[in-house]
Amino acid sequence: MSALEDAATPALVAPPPPSCVDELISRLRRIGVVARRDLTVRCEVLTGGVGPSDLLANPDGEVVGQAWRRLLDQSGPADETALITTLACFLIPLSRKDRAFEQGLAVAGLNRPRTHSEAAFRLFGYEYGLGRRLILEPRTRASGVALLSEALTTSRLVNVELHRSSALRGFYGKRGVAQLLLARGKDSLAPLGELRQALVDLEASGALGDTSPQHYEYEAEVLLRLHKHTRDDQLL
Repeated sequence: MSALEDAATPALVAPPPPSCVDELISRLRRIGVVARRDLTVRCEVLTGGVGPSDLLANPDGEVVGQAWRRLLDQSGPADETALITTLACFLIPLSRKDRAFEQGLAVAGLNRPRTHSEAAFRLFGYEYGLGRRLILEPRTRASGVALLSEALTTSRLVNVELHRSSALRGFYGKRGVAQLLLARGKDSLAPLGELRQALVDLEASGALGDTSPQHYEYEAEVLLRLHKHTRDDQLL
C-alpha cells in the first residue's frame, strides 16, 4: 500500500453539503491525495457504525458522545485516513453551541468544549504526522505541504487551557516543526513569517520542558534560517 493511499483529509471548518463523503473524497483528490473507496466503511468501524454522513447530519448529542467513546476505545494499528476523516467530521457537531446537544453529550459523560478541543488536538496530531512523512518525498511533497498547512489550521481550534502541560509540550513542538518544514520549501510564500512563528512555538515547547536533542536541532535551524533572511546577528 502506498503512502498516498493512507493519506488524509484536510480539517473541516465549515458544514459540508449533504453529500459530505463525496465532498471529502473530492477534497482529498484536489490536494493530490488518493482516497480508498472503502473509506466510509473504515470510518464506521472506528465509531461502532456511526459514519461521516451520520456525524454531519445534525445528530443527537448522545449519539455523538457514544460514537466518540467508541473511537477512544480503539486499539491496534492506526488507520490514519479513516481517523483523520472521522475526527474532521466530529468537529462539525462538536462546534454546535446548542443546549439540547450538550445535554445529550453529558449523558455520555462528555463536555462539549473539552471534547471539541480534544478532537482538534488529535486531528492536528494525525495530520501533522502524515504530512511530515509525505513532505519529505518529492513524489508526495505537494500532499505533505497541504496536510501540514491543514494541521496548522486545525491547531487553531485547540483550546490550550484545556490540556495538560505535558501534552502541550508536544503540541507546540509539532507546530514549530510543521512551520519549519513549510518554510524550508522553495515554494513557500511566507518563509519569514513561518520561521518566526516556528521559533515562538519551539520556545514554548522548550519552556514546557522539551530538552530533547531534536528540539535544540530544530531551534538552531530556525535561528540560522531567520538570520539568513534578516541578517540580525542577535539571533546567533
